[in-house]
Amino acid sequence: MITSASAIENVAVFLVDYVDDYGKFIPSNATYQLGDTVKVYSQAEKINHNRAYAVDFVFVIYDPEDYPVAGTVISKKGADWTDRVYAVYQFRIPDGWKTGEYRIELYVFDVLNSSATYEDYRSFFDELIKSGDAKIDVLRLPRSEVDYKKKDTKFYVVDDVRPEIYLFDSGLKASVLPEGMNNTLQVSVFNAGNEKADFYLSLLIDGEFFSKERVVLEPYSSTRIEFSVPQLEVGDHKLELIPDWVNYRKVSTLPVYVKPYLFKKPLLMGSFGKGILILSPNNYVLGSGGVSGLDEKDPKFDFERKYDMNRDNAAKILTNIIAYFWKNGNNSKPMRIGLYYMSDPRADETLGNLIEYIKNLNQAPVEYAGAISDYELNSVDILVYVTNNPELERLQEYLKNGGKLVIDINDYYFDTGPIAEGYSMRNATELEKTFYDLTTIDKTVSIRIKTELKLPPELKYSNLSVSDFIVEVGNPVKISFDVKNEGGAGIADVFVRINDVIVYNQTLKIFQGEKRQVEFEYVPEKEGSYKVVLDDTSISKVFFARNVTEEKNVTETPAPSVEEPEKRDPTLITALAGVLAVLIILRMYLRR
Repeated sequence: MITSASAIENVAVFLVDYVDDYGKFIPSNATYQLGDTVKVYSQAEKINHNRAYAVDFVFVIYDPEDYPVAGTVISKKGADWTDRVYAVYQFRIPDGWKTGEYRIELYVFDVLNSSATYEDYRSFFDELIKSGDAKIDVLRLPRSEVDYKKKDTKFYVVDDVRPEIYLFDSGLKASVLPEGMNNTLQVSVFNAGNEKADFYLSLLIDGEFFSKERVVLEPYSSTRIEFSVPQLEVGDHKLELIPDWVNYRKVSTLPVYVKPYLFKKPLLMGSFGKGILILSPNNYVLGSGGVSGLDEKDPKFDFERKYDMNRDNAAKILTNIIAYFWKNGNNSKPMRIGLYYMSDPRADETLGNLIEYIKNLNQAPVEYAGAISDYELNSVDILVYVTNNPELERLQEYLKNGGKLVIDINDYYFDTGPIAEGYSMRNATELEKTFYDLTTIDKTVSIRIKTELKLPPELKYSNLSVSDFIVEVGNPVKISFDVKNEGGAGIADVFVRINDVIVYNQTLKIFQGEKRQVEFEYVPEKEGSYKVVLDDTSISKVFFARNVTEEKNVTETPAPSVEEPEKRDPTLITALAGVLAVLIILRMYLRR
Protein backbone atom coordinates (compact mmCIF):
# COMPACT_ATOMS: atom_id res chain seq x y z
CA MET A 1 0.00 0.00 0.00
CA ILE A 2 1.48 3.31 -1.07
CA THR A 3 0.64 6.44 0.96
CA SER A 4 0.91 10.08 -0.02
CA ALA A 5 1.17 13.44 1.70
CA SER A 6 -2.45 14.30 0.92
CA ALA A 7 -3.52 13.63 4.50
CA ILE A 8 -0.86 15.87 6.06
CA GLU A 9 -2.10 19.15 7.56
CA ASN A 10 -0.67 22.38 8.96
CA VAL A 11 2.49 22.34 6.90
CA ALA A 12 4.41 25.55 7.57
CA VAL A 13 7.88 27.06 7.32
CA PHE A 14 9.29 30.06 9.24
CA LEU A 15 12.58 31.84 9.76
CA VAL A 16 13.22 31.77 13.52
CA ASP A 17 15.66 32.92 16.17
CA TYR A 18 14.69 30.36 18.83
CA VAL A 19 12.65 27.14 19.04
CA ASP A 20 11.18 25.54 22.17
CA ASP A 21 8.86 22.91 20.74
CA TYR A 22 6.24 22.25 18.09
CA GLY A 23 4.61 25.60 17.27
CA LYS A 24 6.63 27.39 19.98
CA PHE A 25 9.27 29.60 18.44
CA ILE A 26 10.41 33.21 18.20
CA PRO A 27 10.21 34.47 14.60
CA SER A 28 13.24 36.13 13.02
CA ASN A 29 13.15 39.42 11.14
CA ALA A 30 14.45 37.40 8.13
CA THR A 31 17.40 39.75 7.52
CA TYR A 32 20.96 38.44 7.74
CA GLN A 33 24.47 39.32 6.79
CA LEU A 34 27.41 37.17 5.65
CA GLY A 35 28.53 34.79 8.39
CA ASP A 36 25.16 34.77 10.20
CA THR A 37 23.40 31.53 11.10
CA VAL A 38 19.95 30.99 9.59
CA LYS A 39 17.39 28.78 11.36
CA VAL A 40 14.47 27.45 9.30
CA TYR A 41 11.59 25.92 11.28
CA SER A 42 9.11 23.57 9.58
CA GLN A 43 6.17 21.50 10.84
CA ALA A 44 3.50 19.01 9.78
CA GLU A 45 0.47 17.32 11.40
CA LYS A 46 -1.73 14.26 10.73
CA ILE A 47 1.27 12.09 9.87
CA ASN A 48 0.42 8.91 11.80
CA HIS A 49 -0.78 5.74 10.05
CA ASN A 50 -1.29 2.44 11.88
CA ARG A 51 0.73 3.60 14.89
CA ALA A 52 3.77 4.71 12.88
CA TYR A 53 5.05 7.69 10.92
CA ALA A 54 7.86 8.53 8.51
CA VAL A 55 8.19 12.07 7.15
CA ASP A 56 10.93 13.73 5.08
CA PHE A 57 11.43 17.50 5.23
CA VAL A 58 13.30 18.64 2.12
CA PHE A 59 14.75 22.19 2.14
CA VAL A 60 16.06 23.95 -0.97
CA ILE A 61 17.64 27.45 -0.91
CA TYR A 62 17.60 29.60 -4.08
CA ASP A 63 19.80 32.69 -4.52
CA PRO A 64 18.68 36.09 -5.97
CA GLU A 65 19.24 34.73 -9.51
CA ASP A 66 17.11 31.65 -8.71
CA TYR A 67 19.98 29.15 -8.60
CA PRO A 68 19.76 26.44 -5.93
CA VAL A 69 22.71 27.08 -3.59
CA ALA A 70 22.00 24.99 -0.48
CA GLY A 71 19.65 22.37 0.89
CA THR A 72 19.18 19.34 3.08
CA VAL A 73 16.80 16.52 3.99
CA ILE A 74 15.66 15.93 7.56
CA SER A 75 13.85 12.65 8.22
CA LYS A 76 11.54 11.96 11.15
CA LYS A 77 10.14 8.52 11.91
CA GLY A 78 8.89 6.46 14.83
CA ALA A 79 6.72 3.56 15.99
CA ASP A 80 4.33 5.34 18.34
CA TRP A 81 1.26 7.58 18.28
CA THR A 82 3.09 10.79 17.40
CA ASP A 83 0.89 12.71 14.98
CA ARG A 84 2.85 15.95 14.50
CA VAL A 85 6.55 16.69 14.06
CA TYR A 86 8.82 19.63 13.38
CA ALA A 87 12.29 20.02 11.97
CA VAL A 88 14.87 22.83 12.12
CA TYR A 89 17.32 23.35 9.27
CA GLN A 90 20.26 25.44 10.43
CA PHE A 91 23.03 26.73 8.17
CA ARG A 92 25.65 29.50 8.04
CA ILE A 93 25.63 32.04 5.20
CA PRO A 94 28.95 31.61 3.34
CA ASP A 95 31.18 34.59 2.61
CA GLY A 96 30.73 34.07 -1.14
CA TRP A 97 26.99 34.69 -1.20
CA LYS A 98 25.75 37.92 -2.77
CA THR A 99 23.33 40.33 -1.14
CA GLY A 100 19.65 40.23 -2.09
CA GLU A 101 16.49 38.17 -1.71
CA TYR A 102 16.76 34.40 -1.15
CA ARG A 103 13.95 31.89 -1.39
CA ILE A 104 13.42 28.75 0.72
CA GLU A 105 11.29 25.92 -0.65
CA LEU A 106 10.04 23.29 1.79
CA TYR A 107 8.74 19.91 0.59
CA VAL A 108 7.09 17.55 3.09
CA PHE A 109 6.86 13.88 2.02
CA ASP A 110 4.87 11.22 3.85
CA VAL A 111 7.16 8.24 3.07
CA LEU A 112 5.73 5.69 5.50
CA ASN A 113 5.21 2.27 3.93
CA SER A 114 2.07 1.55 5.92
CA SER A 115 1.50 -1.99 4.67
CA ALA A 116 5.04 -3.19 5.32
CA THR A 117 5.20 -1.50 8.72
CA TYR A 118 1.86 -3.03 9.70
CA GLU A 119 3.15 -6.48 8.74
CA ASP A 120 6.20 -5.83 10.89
CA TYR A 121 3.89 -5.17 13.82
CA ARG A 122 2.00 -8.41 13.14
CA SER A 123 5.16 -10.50 12.99
CA PHE A 124 6.55 -9.01 16.20
CA PHE A 125 4.96 -11.65 18.44
CA ASP A 126 6.09 -14.58 16.28
CA GLU A 127 9.67 -13.31 16.11
CA LEU A 128 9.73 -12.77 19.85
CA ILE A 129 8.53 -16.36 20.49
CA LYS A 130 10.91 -17.92 17.97
CA SER A 131 14.15 -16.10 18.64
CA GLY A 132 13.55 -14.02 21.74
CA ASP A 133 14.77 -11.01 19.76
CA ALA A 134 12.29 -8.86 17.89
CA LYS A 135 11.90 -5.25 16.90
CA ILE A 136 9.55 -3.12 14.83
CA ASP A 137 11.04 -1.43 11.79
CA VAL A 138 9.34 1.64 10.37
CA LEU A 139 9.63 0.93 6.67
CA ARG A 140 9.79 3.71 4.11
CA LEU A 141 8.94 4.37 0.49
CA PRO A 142 11.09 6.30 -2.00
CA ARG A 143 10.20 9.99 -2.21
CA SER A 144 9.74 9.59 -5.96
CA GLU A 145 6.74 7.31 -5.35
CA VAL A 146 4.72 9.58 -3.07
CA ASP A 147 3.09 12.98 -3.21
CA TYR A 148 4.26 15.99 -1.20
CA LYS A 149 3.11 19.27 0.32
CA LYS A 150 5.03 22.45 -0.49
CA LYS A 151 5.54 25.76 1.30
CA ASP A 152 8.04 28.55 0.80
CA THR A 153 9.36 31.70 2.47
CA LYS A 154 12.01 34.38 1.88
CA PHE A 155 14.95 35.94 3.63
CA TYR A 156 17.40 38.69 2.79
CA VAL A 157 21.18 38.95 2.87
CA VAL A 158 22.38 42.53 3.42
CA ASP A 159 25.67 44.26 4.15
CA ASP A 160 24.65 45.47 7.61
CA VAL A 161 22.03 44.16 10.06
CA ARG A 162 20.94 46.51 12.83
CA PRO A 163 19.48 45.06 16.05
CA GLU A 164 15.95 46.08 16.98
CA ILE A 165 15.70 49.07 19.35
CA TYR A 166 12.70 49.81 21.59
CA LEU A 167 11.75 53.29 22.82
CA PHE A 168 9.23 53.41 25.68
CA ASP A 169 8.20 55.02 28.97
CA SER A 170 8.88 58.68 28.16
CA GLY A 171 8.00 61.46 30.56
CA LEU A 172 8.36 65.18 31.14
CA LYS A 173 9.39 66.42 34.58
CA ALA A 174 6.75 69.11 33.98
CA SER A 175 3.97 69.00 31.39
CA VAL A 176 3.02 72.65 31.95
CA LEU A 177 5.45 75.41 32.96
CA PRO A 178 6.06 79.16 32.76
CA GLU A 179 7.84 80.71 29.81
CA GLY A 180 11.54 80.89 30.41
CA MET A 181 11.71 77.74 32.53
CA ASN A 182 13.82 74.76 31.48
CA ASN A 183 12.33 71.27 31.40
CA THR A 184 13.59 67.67 31.16
CA LEU A 185 12.35 64.85 28.92
CA GLN A 186 13.22 61.25 29.83
CA VAL A 187 12.87 58.07 27.77
CA SER A 188 13.90 54.41 28.12
CA VAL A 189 15.79 52.61 25.35
CA PHE A 190 16.28 48.84 25.00
CA ASN A 191 18.51 46.89 22.62
CA ALA A 192 16.58 43.73 21.68
CA GLY A 193 19.32 42.40 19.37
CA ASN A 194 22.42 40.27 19.86
CA GLU A 195 24.75 42.98 18.50
CA LYS A 196 25.98 46.19 20.11
CA ALA A 197 23.96 49.31 19.21
CA ASP A 198 25.65 52.72 18.92
CA PHE A 199 23.54 55.61 17.63
CA TYR A 200 22.25 59.12 18.31
CA LEU A 201 18.77 59.86 19.61
CA SER A 202 17.58 63.31 18.50
CA LEU A 203 15.09 65.67 20.14
CA LEU A 204 12.89 67.62 17.72
CA ILE A 205 10.89 70.59 18.98
CA ASP A 206 7.97 71.56 16.79
CA GLY A 207 9.48 69.54 13.93
CA GLU A 208 12.94 71.16 14.10
CA PHE A 209 16.10 69.53 15.39
CA PHE A 210 17.21 70.82 18.79
CA SER A 211 19.71 68.38 20.37
CA LYS A 212 20.88 64.79 20.37
CA GLU A 213 22.26 62.27 22.84
CA ARG A 214 24.55 59.36 22.03
CA VAL A 215 23.19 55.96 23.03
CA VAL A 216 25.51 52.96 23.39
CA LEU A 217 23.82 49.69 24.34
CA GLU A 218 25.24 46.21 24.69
CA PRO A 219 23.03 43.32 23.49
CA TYR A 220 19.83 42.89 25.51
CA SER A 221 20.52 45.92 27.72
CA SER A 222 18.55 49.09 28.48
CA THR A 223 19.18 52.63 29.73
CA ARG A 224 17.40 55.86 30.63
CA ILE A 225 18.17 58.94 28.49
CA GLU A 226 17.51 62.59 29.51
CA PHE A 227 17.10 65.64 27.29
CA SER A 228 17.16 69.23 28.50
CA VAL A 229 14.23 71.14 27.03
CA PRO A 230 15.04 74.86 26.53
CA GLN A 231 13.08 77.99 27.39
CA LEU A 232 10.13 78.17 24.99
CA GLU A 233 7.56 80.75 24.01
CA VAL A 234 3.99 80.74 25.30
CA GLY A 235 1.89 78.01 23.65
CA ASP A 236 1.90 74.25 23.02
CA HIS A 237 5.08 72.63 21.73
CA LYS A 238 5.52 69.14 20.28
CA LEU A 239 8.56 67.17 21.48
CA GLU A 240 9.59 64.21 19.30
CA LEU A 241 12.32 61.60 19.74
CA ILE A 242 13.89 60.23 16.56
CA PRO A 243 16.83 57.75 16.53
CA ASP A 244 19.21 57.63 13.56
CA TRP A 245 18.61 53.89 13.53
CA VAL A 246 16.61 52.01 10.90
CA ASN A 247 15.25 49.18 13.02
CA TYR A 248 13.35 50.69 15.97
CA ARG A 249 9.90 50.66 17.60
CA LYS A 250 8.02 53.03 19.88
CA VAL A 251 5.83 51.02 22.27
CA SER A 252 3.33 51.91 24.99
CA THR A 253 3.04 48.52 26.71
CA LEU A 254 6.12 48.38 28.93
CA PRO A 255 8.20 45.33 27.92
CA VAL A 256 9.90 42.73 30.09
CA TYR A 257 12.96 40.97 28.71
CA VAL A 258 14.09 37.53 29.85
CA LYS A 259 16.51 35.94 27.41
CA PRO A 260 15.53 35.04 24.76
CA TYR A 261 11.97 36.36 25.24
CA LEU A 262 10.77 39.93 24.92
CA PHE A 263 7.32 40.20 26.52
CA LYS A 264 5.42 43.11 24.92
CA LYS A 265 1.79 42.05 24.63
CA PRO A 266 -1.16 44.35 25.45
CA LEU A 267 -3.01 44.18 28.76
CA LEU A 268 -6.59 42.89 28.64
CA MET A 269 -9.54 43.69 30.90
CA GLY A 270 -12.90 41.99 31.36
CA SER A 271 -15.63 41.40 33.92
CA PHE A 272 -17.55 38.55 35.49
CA GLY A 273 -20.56 39.29 37.67
CA LYS A 274 -19.58 42.25 39.83
CA GLY A 275 -15.88 41.46 39.55
CA ILE A 276 -13.06 42.80 37.38
CA LEU A 277 -10.49 40.60 35.66
CA ILE A 278 -7.16 41.93 34.31
CA LEU A 279 -5.03 39.64 32.16
CA SER A 280 -1.34 40.40 31.68
CA PRO A 281 0.53 38.09 29.25
CA ASN A 282 3.78 39.92 30.07
CA ASN A 283 5.16 38.05 33.10
CA TYR A 284 5.52 41.28 35.08
CA VAL A 285 5.82 39.61 38.51
CA LEU A 286 8.39 36.87 37.83
CA GLY A 287 9.84 38.66 34.79
CA SER A 288 10.75 41.63 37.00
CA GLY A 289 13.07 39.19 38.79
CA GLY A 290 14.50 37.68 35.59
CA VAL A 291 12.41 34.49 35.28
CA SER A 292 11.01 33.42 31.91
CA GLY A 293 8.41 31.00 33.25
CA LEU A 294 10.00 28.10 31.37
CA ASP A 295 13.11 27.93 33.53
CA GLU A 296 13.49 26.94 37.17
CA LYS A 297 15.87 29.61 38.45
CA ASP A 298 15.11 31.78 41.44
CA PRO A 299 14.10 35.39 40.75
CA LYS A 300 16.54 38.18 41.58
CA PHE A 301 14.98 41.50 42.57
CA ASP A 302 17.46 44.39 42.66
CA PHE A 303 16.55 47.30 44.95
CA GLU A 304 19.91 49.04 44.61
CA ARG A 305 20.18 49.77 40.88
CA LYS A 306 19.06 53.27 39.92
CA TYR A 307 17.32 52.00 36.78
CA ASP A 308 16.29 48.43 36.08
CA MET A 309 14.02 47.99 33.06
CA ASN A 310 12.07 44.94 34.23
CA ARG A 311 11.73 46.06 37.85
CA ASP A 312 10.64 49.62 37.01
CA ASN A 313 8.29 48.57 34.20
CA ALA A 314 6.58 45.99 36.40
CA ALA A 315 6.28 48.52 39.24
CA LYS A 316 4.70 51.15 36.98
CA ILE A 317 2.18 48.76 35.45
CA LEU A 318 1.21 47.35 38.85
CA THR A 319 0.92 50.91 40.23
CA ASN A 320 -1.49 51.78 37.40
CA ILE A 321 -3.59 48.71 38.17
CA ILE A 322 -3.70 49.55 41.89
CA ALA A 323 -4.61 53.18 41.14
CA TYR A 324 -7.39 52.04 38.80
CA PHE A 325 -8.91 49.79 41.47
CA TRP A 326 -8.58 52.52 44.12
CA LYS A 327 -10.19 55.16 41.93
CA ASN A 328 -13.10 52.90 41.00
CA GLY A 329 -13.63 51.44 44.45
CA ASN A 330 -14.77 52.54 47.89
CA ASN A 331 -11.56 52.31 49.86
CA SER A 332 -10.93 53.86 53.24
CA LYS A 333 -7.77 52.04 54.29
CA PRO A 334 -4.71 50.49 52.61
CA MET A 335 -5.61 47.89 50.00
CA ARG A 336 -4.49 44.35 50.80
CA ILE A 337 -2.91 42.48 47.88
CA GLY A 338 -2.72 38.70 48.09
CA LEU A 339 -1.12 36.00 45.93
CA TYR A 340 -3.42 33.10 45.01
CA TYR A 341 -1.98 29.96 46.57
CA MET A 342 -2.01 28.08 43.25
CA SER A 343 0.46 30.56 41.76
CA ASP A 344 4.05 29.78 40.88
CA PRO A 345 5.68 29.48 44.36
CA ARG A 346 8.55 31.74 43.27
CA ALA A 347 6.13 34.64 42.90
CA ASP A 348 5.53 35.04 46.64
CA GLU A 349 8.80 36.80 47.47
CA THR A 350 8.94 38.70 44.17
CA LEU A 351 5.42 40.13 44.47
CA GLY A 352 6.13 41.18 48.04
CA ASN A 353 9.31 42.95 46.88
CA LEU A 354 7.43 44.69 44.06
CA ILE A 355 4.75 46.00 46.42
CA GLU A 356 7.40 47.25 48.84
CA TYR A 357 9.18 48.99 45.97
CA ILE A 358 5.92 50.62 44.86
CA LYS A 359 5.22 51.87 48.39
CA ASN A 360 8.67 53.45 48.53
CA LEU A 361 8.20 55.11 45.12
CA ASN A 362 4.63 56.36 45.38
CA GLN A 363 3.55 56.00 49.01
CA ALA A 364 0.73 53.87 47.60
CA PRO A 365 -1.84 52.70 50.20
CA VAL A 366 -1.15 48.98 49.79
CA GLU A 367 0.12 46.09 51.85
CA TYR A 368 1.12 42.56 50.91
CA ALA A 369 -0.98 39.81 52.49
CA GLY A 370 1.05 36.81 51.24
CA ALA A 371 -0.40 33.58 49.87
CA ILE A 372 -4.21 33.37 49.99
CA SER A 373 -6.26 30.15 50.00
CA ASP A 374 -9.77 29.64 48.63
CA TYR A 375 -11.18 30.25 52.12
CA GLU A 376 -9.40 33.59 52.52
CA LEU A 377 -10.33 35.31 49.25
CA ASN A 378 -12.60 37.85 50.92
CA SER A 379 -9.73 39.01 53.15
CA VAL A 380 -7.94 40.81 50.29
CA ASP A 381 -8.85 43.70 48.02
CA ILE A 382 -6.79 42.52 45.02
CA LEU A 383 -5.87 38.92 44.19
CA VAL A 384 -2.84 38.23 41.96
CA TYR A 385 -2.56 34.87 40.17
CA VAL A 386 0.87 34.14 38.63
CA THR A 387 0.65 31.04 36.45
CA ASN A 388 0.98 29.53 32.99
CA ASN A 389 -2.27 27.58 33.38
CA PRO A 390 -4.97 29.65 35.12
CA GLU A 391 -7.87 27.63 36.54
CA LEU A 392 -10.46 30.39 36.50
CA GLU A 393 -13.39 28.11 37.29
CA ARG A 394 -12.14 28.05 40.89
CA LEU A 395 -12.36 31.84 41.10
CA GLN A 396 -15.66 32.53 39.35
CA GLU A 397 -17.58 32.81 42.62
CA TYR A 398 -14.98 35.26 43.93
CA LEU A 399 -15.33 37.36 40.76
CA LYS A 400 -19.12 37.13 40.75
CA ASN A 401 -19.22 38.69 44.22
CA GLY A 402 -17.09 41.67 43.20
CA GLY A 403 -13.53 40.32 43.41
CA LYS A 404 -10.60 42.04 41.72
CA LEU A 405 -8.31 39.53 39.99
CA VAL A 406 -5.01 40.14 38.19
CA ILE A 407 -3.67 37.16 36.20
CA ASP A 408 0.01 37.46 35.30
CA ILE A 409 1.00 34.85 32.71
CA ASN A 410 4.58 33.56 32.83
CA ASP A 411 4.38 31.50 29.63
CA TYR A 412 5.61 33.35 26.53
CA TYR A 413 3.45 31.19 24.23
CA PHE A 414 0.24 31.41 26.25
CA ASP A 415 -2.86 31.78 24.06
CA THR A 416 -5.00 34.55 25.54
CA GLY A 417 -7.85 33.86 23.09
CA PRO A 418 -10.00 31.46 25.16
CA ILE A 419 -9.93 33.65 28.29
CA ALA A 420 -10.40 36.85 26.28
CA GLU A 421 -13.44 35.36 24.55
CA GLY A 422 -14.91 33.68 27.62
CA TYR A 423 -14.77 36.85 29.74
CA SER A 424 -15.42 39.42 26.97
CA MET A 425 -12.03 41.01 27.44
CA ARG A 426 -10.71 44.08 25.62
CA ASN A 427 -7.48 46.01 25.37
CA ALA A 428 -7.12 47.87 28.68
CA THR A 429 -5.73 51.17 27.37
CA GLU A 430 -6.92 53.00 30.52
CA LEU A 431 -4.40 51.01 32.55
CA GLU A 432 -1.61 52.71 30.61
CA LYS A 433 -2.45 56.15 32.01
CA THR A 434 -4.19 55.69 35.39
CA PHE A 435 -1.19 56.95 37.37
CA TYR A 436 1.71 57.02 34.93
CA ASP A 437 1.06 58.13 31.35
CA LEU A 438 2.58 55.36 29.22
CA THR A 439 0.52 55.89 26.08
CA THR A 440 2.95 57.87 23.90
CA ILE A 441 6.67 58.44 23.44
CA ASP A 442 6.44 61.92 21.91
CA LYS A 443 5.11 64.56 24.31
CA THR A 444 3.51 68.01 24.27
CA VAL A 445 4.58 70.74 26.70
CA SER A 446 2.44 73.84 27.31
CA ILE A 447 4.09 77.18 28.11
CA ARG A 448 1.46 79.09 30.02
CA ILE A 449 2.73 82.40 31.51
CA LYS A 450 4.77 85.04 29.75
CA THR A 451 7.48 86.89 31.64
CA GLU A 452 9.80 89.60 30.41
CA LEU A 453 12.76 88.28 32.36
CA LYS A 454 15.51 87.16 30.04
CA LEU A 455 17.41 85.39 32.80
CA PRO A 456 14.84 83.93 35.21
CA PRO A 457 15.79 82.69 38.63
CA GLU A 458 16.58 78.99 38.98
CA LEU A 459 14.35 77.52 41.62
CA LYS A 460 15.18 74.36 43.55
CA TYR A 461 12.47 72.61 45.56
CA SER A 462 12.71 70.39 48.62
CA ASN A 463 10.91 69.13 51.74
CA LEU A 464 7.51 68.54 50.12
CA SER A 465 5.02 67.62 52.81
CA VAL A 466 1.34 66.60 52.69
CA SER A 467 -0.49 66.74 56.02
CA ASP A 468 -2.76 63.74 55.45
CA PHE A 469 -2.26 60.52 53.50
CA ILE A 470 -6.00 59.70 53.50
CA VAL A 471 -8.50 62.54 53.85
CA GLU A 472 -12.27 62.83 53.64
CA VAL A 473 -13.71 64.51 50.55
CA GLY A 474 -14.34 68.18 51.29
CA ASN A 475 -11.73 68.45 54.04
CA PRO A 476 -8.58 70.54 53.41
CA VAL A 477 -5.10 69.06 53.03
CA LYS A 478 -2.11 71.21 53.99
CA ILE A 479 0.70 71.14 51.45
CA SER A 480 4.06 72.75 52.20
CA PHE A 481 7.51 72.83 50.61
CA ASP A 482 10.72 74.85 50.47
CA VAL A 483 11.89 76.79 47.43
CA LYS A 484 15.38 78.22 47.00
CA ASN A 485 16.67 80.50 44.23
CA GLU A 486 19.99 79.17 42.94
CA GLY A 487 19.91 81.45 39.91
CA GLY A 488 19.78 85.22 39.41
CA ALA A 489 17.54 87.58 41.37
CA GLY A 490 14.20 88.39 39.81
CA ILE A 491 10.58 87.37 39.53
CA ALA A 492 9.59 83.71 39.26
CA ASP A 493 6.36 81.74 39.21
CA VAL A 494 5.96 78.94 41.70
CA PHE A 495 3.20 76.51 40.90
CA VAL A 496 1.94 73.14 42.03
CA ARG A 497 -0.03 70.61 40.00
CA ILE A 498 -2.36 67.98 41.39
CA ASN A 499 -3.30 65.31 38.87
CA ASP A 500 -1.85 67.50 36.09
CA VAL A 501 -4.07 70.48 37.05
CA ILE A 502 -2.47 73.63 38.45
CA VAL A 503 -3.93 74.24 41.91
CA TYR A 504 -1.41 76.76 43.26
CA ASN A 505 0.39 79.57 41.46
CA GLN A 506 2.30 82.39 43.10
CA THR A 507 4.61 85.01 41.61
CA LEU A 508 7.64 85.64 43.83
CA LYS A 509 10.19 88.39 43.77
CA ILE A 510 13.11 86.39 45.03
CA PHE A 511 16.77 87.22 45.54
CA GLN A 512 19.72 85.05 44.63
CA GLY A 513 20.26 82.41 47.31
CA GLU A 514 17.00 83.25 49.08
CA LYS A 515 15.02 80.35 50.55
CA ARG A 516 11.30 80.45 51.34
CA GLN A 517 8.72 78.08 52.74
CA VAL A 518 5.42 77.88 50.88
CA GLU A 519 2.24 76.51 52.44
CA PHE A 520 -1.32 76.28 51.15
CA GLU A 521 -4.46 74.21 51.52
CA TYR A 522 -6.19 72.08 48.90
CA VAL A 523 -9.71 70.65 49.23
CA PRO A 524 -10.38 67.44 47.24
CA GLU A 525 -13.84 67.48 45.74
CA LYS A 526 -14.18 63.82 44.81
CA GLU A 527 -12.92 60.44 45.86
CA GLY A 528 -9.73 59.12 44.33
CA SER A 529 -5.94 59.41 44.25
CA TYR A 530 -4.20 62.79 44.08
CA LYS A 531 -0.62 63.21 42.89
CA VAL A 532 1.07 66.44 43.98
CA VAL A 533 3.95 67.57 41.72
CA LEU A 534 6.15 70.62 42.33
CA ASP A 535 6.77 72.82 39.29
CA ASP A 536 9.05 71.19 36.68
CA THR A 537 10.65 68.78 39.14
CA SER A 538 10.26 65.08 39.78
CA ILE A 539 9.37 65.78 43.43
CA SER A 540 5.93 64.40 44.16
CA LYS A 541 3.67 63.04 46.87
CA VAL A 542 0.43 61.09 46.74
CA PHE A 543 -2.64 61.31 48.98
CA PHE A 544 -6.07 59.79 48.72
CA ALA A 545 -9.56 61.17 49.29
CA ARG A 546 -12.49 59.07 50.40
CA ASN A 547 -16.20 59.55 50.87
CA VAL A 548 -17.40 58.90 54.42
CA THR A 549 -21.09 58.73 55.32
CA GLU A 550 -21.72 61.17 58.16
CA GLU A 551 -23.42 59.71 61.18
CA LYS A 552 -26.38 61.67 62.52
CA ASN A 553 -25.54 63.30 65.80
CA VAL A 554 -28.32 62.52 68.28
CA THR A 555 -28.41 64.77 71.35
CA GLU A 556 -29.68 62.93 74.35
CA THR A 557 -32.37 64.71 76.36
CA PRO A 558 -31.30 64.73 79.97
CA ALA A 559 -33.67 63.12 82.45
CA PRO A 560 -35.60 65.62 84.55
CA SER A 561 -34.06 66.11 87.93
CA VAL A 562 -36.05 66.19 91.16
CA GLU A 563 -35.02 69.08 93.33
CA GLU A 564 -34.86 68.36 97.02
CA PRO A 565 -36.49 70.91 99.35
CA GLU A 566 -33.98 73.43 100.55
CA LYS A 567 -33.17 73.18 104.22
CA ARG A 568 -33.51 76.57 105.99
CA ASP A 569 -31.76 77.86 109.16
CA PRO A 570 -34.39 78.67 111.92
CA THR A 571 -32.18 81.36 113.48
CA LEU A 572 -31.92 83.19 110.17
CA ILE A 573 -35.71 83.08 109.72
CA THR A 574 -36.29 84.63 113.21
CA ALA A 575 -33.85 87.46 112.48
CA LEU A 576 -35.46 88.28 109.14
CA ALA A 577 -38.92 88.36 110.76
CA GLY A 578 -37.69 90.88 113.35
CA VAL A 579 -36.24 93.14 110.67
CA LEU A 580 -39.54 93.04 108.76
CA ALA A 581 -41.50 94.04 111.92
CA VAL A 582 -39.24 97.04 112.53
CA LEU A 583 -39.77 98.22 108.93
CA ILE A 584 -43.56 98.01 109.27
CA ILE A 585 -43.57 100.08 112.52
CA LEU A 586 -41.27 102.66 110.95
CA ARG A 587 -43.60 103.02 107.90
CA MET A 588 -46.63 103.58 110.15
CA TYR A 589 -44.76 106.28 112.11
CA LEU A 590 -43.75 108.10 108.93
CA ARG A 591 -47.36 108.18 107.69
CA ARG A 592 -48.39 109.97 110.86
